[in-house]
Amino acid sequence: MGFKLFIFITVINIAWFPLAYSYCEQVGKNPTWVEAPRVEQVTSTSVNVSWVGLLKQDECVDGILVKHFKGEDSKDYKLSAVLNVSTNSYLVHDLMPNEAYTYLVIAREEKYIFGVGYNRSPKAVFCNKYQSN
Repeated sequence: MGFKLFIFITVINIAWFPLAYSYCEQVGKNPTWVEAPRVEQVTSTSVNVSWVGLLKQDECVDGILVKHFKGEDSKDYKLSAVLNVSTNSYLVHDLMPNEAYTYLVIAREEKYIFGVGYNRSPKAVFCNKYQSN
């Protein structure tokens, strides 16, 4: 009897437990990007990457990441620490002047038993110009 009761309770719990609990209030909503992030040169070796108003369904997101890499070679990339969702820009340092870099912003979405979703923005390519003092 004990084992049958255990199975019955387990089945009831599975039936009532949502398959995926996330930050989204509506099932099927996912974070989406309107366009690529904006990139502005700050110095010869740094840029500001911003995404104000570019992320939709940000209530589904539990963190933001900024990824950048030289040219189109995404194998050699650098990734920011996980940023707060309320953050809307990130300063990237230690870039080489006169080199094109690719930038994208990633909205991290916890999907619990389904893992984690990483919703990437479109890519933005930007080349810092050398600035003489």
